[in-house]
Amino acid sequence: MLEAASCGRALIVTDVPGCRHFVRDGIEGFVVPPDDVEALAAAMDQLAQNPELRQMMGHAARERVLSGYTEQHVKVAVLNIYETFLETNSDERR
Repeated sequence: MLEAASCGRALIVTDVPGCRHFVRDGIEGFVVPPDDVEALAAAMDQLAQNPELRQMMGHAARERVLSGYTEQHVKVAVLNIYETFLETNSDERR
């Protein structure tokens, strides 16, 4: 999902944790219910029939990656989690 978004591709994802937190329905792509073949087909058809929409969503997807999902963003987030954990454990020892 992140690789496709970084390449500027519109996304179709299932409404499950992780996917639903990245893709905003109608902005970076479409979020469809799990096991809903009709919804998936409709989303695919809509993107196939509308190149402008594909391009707009692909651009939005790339911008979403660059605004908070790059390798550097992930490194900073993980470091912050570790620092918080270490501070919490340090306070408990006192």
